[in-house]
Parts: sequence; structure tokens; C-alpha cells
Amino acid sequence: MKKVNKKIVLLSALSAFLLLSGCTKVSEESVMDRIAHGDKKIVWATVVTTPLIGQLNVNTGEVEGHDADVARAITKELTGSADNAEFVEVSSQNRVAFVKNNIADAVISTMTITEEREKVIDFTDPYYIGGQAFIVPDGSAINGVADLTAESVVAGAKGTTMMLNMKTLAPQAQTREYDTESEAFTTLVAGQADAYTSDNVILMGMMSQTPGFHMAGGRLTNEPYGIAINEDDDAFLAALNNAIAKLKADGTIAAIDDKWFGEFE
Repeated sequence: MKKVNKKIVLLSALSAFLLLSGCTKVSEESVMDRIAHGDKKIVWATVVTTPLIGQLNVNTGEVEGHDADVARAITKELTGSADNAEFVEVSSQNRVAFVKNNIADAVISTMTITEEREKVIDFTDPYYIGGQAFIVPDGSAINGVADLTAESVVAGAKGTTMMLNMKTLAPQAQTREYDTESEAFTTLVAGQADAYTSDNVILMGMMSQTPGFHMAGGRLTNEPYGIAINEDDDAFLAALNNAIAKLKADGTIAAIDDKWFGEFE
């Protein structure tokens, strides 16, 4: 992998394909063993195009956002320095593959803890409780999920619990799935969808960048976000959970929440 300024690794579609083919892996050694042996790098998979959550700053080369800050705080707890955090880009539909194929040590990307996912990967304790919501253009007649009809088109990202939930929340509505959250939102902006559904924090990020949209109704679900890692790495899982507990207790995670979401909550 090619490093791009301050240890940020951005994966093009081609490089992601090569990685998933097994050409590049983080290490065959477990994370905690690597750290004990002096290699303190922790590779985090996260989004880099979602405002407030994870977005590449093209001027500094840094990934900025809530989940990136949580990853850095945890990395500091485990290794002594936040600078040991490295990032690879991930999308909703390939998050599980990134940890299963050892492309990243962990995924932190507004990933909801579900029983189905826990069949193939392990999750930490929640580091944030989000929830599904949806946004519509200002002036829309849609004021809540009950207003969605058979003619309504709801956009969302592939591989998310949000799109699965739509089958029960509004089975009458049409759904269109896109590779990234940004693509789904762009569809709404272009007038090709009537609503866009996602985690409330992702929606807040989109609205922070583009005026003219608002939440239609409140939060529809409670979605506990966990950090995903490969199965059976008990030492790493325990270390992550201990770090999350400490960062919650000392107010670090609360401060990160307020930094990124306080204006919109």
C-alpha cells in the first residue's frame, strides 16, 4: 500500500480489489502481539467521504471526523500515541470483508452491532448509540415514515441495516441502493429520490454540507455502533473494550461526540 501524508492510506477501486484478492494484508501476527514486539501501527478501516463521520481533508491529508477521532483516541490508549493510527477507506458493503481478509485490523464506520454480523465477525461494546432517520427536501409533503407511499422513492447505501429496516418500516415505499452514502445523498439532491435514509449522524453530516434539507420525523431506531474485528482475537477485543470503557469514563468520547454532533443534536 502506498502511504499518503501522515499515514493515511486511500484505496482506489483497483487497489481495493487487489487487497481483497489477498495481495496485501496488514500482518499475519495478531495486533496485540505486534504492539508487544514494537510494531505499534493499528490499521483502521473507515469512511473518508462522509462529513462529520470520516472525511479526507485534501489540504492536510488527514481523515477528519467522529469515528476517526475515536480511533485515534483508542490507538493512543493501546500504543501511547494517536499517530500510530493508520486509515484505509472502506464502504458499507465491504466492511466485513476488510476484517475477514485482514486488510484492516478493525473497522470503525458507523457499523451497527447485529446478530447476523456477529455470526462472522466480533464487535466491541458500543462506542456510540445512533439511530435510523431520513431526510427530505425543505417543502416536502413527507413529514414522517407514515407519509411514504408506493410512489415514494427512498435512497440509501448498500449493505446497511437501514435499507433492510425499510422493508418493515415502510414496505410500500420503493428503495434504491447505492455504493456509498454520498451517492445516495446525491440522488436526493438531484431530485431522483423523495427521501434519503441512513444513520442520524450521517444525515447530520450531509446536512452540514448542503442546506435545503431536514429530518422528517425523529429517530426511528436505536443503533449501537461497535468496532468490528476478526473473530477469535480475544486479546485485541478485550483491549479495545477496556479502552472504550476508559474513554467513556474520563469524558473523552463524550467530548468527541459534542465536537462533531453537538450543533445538530
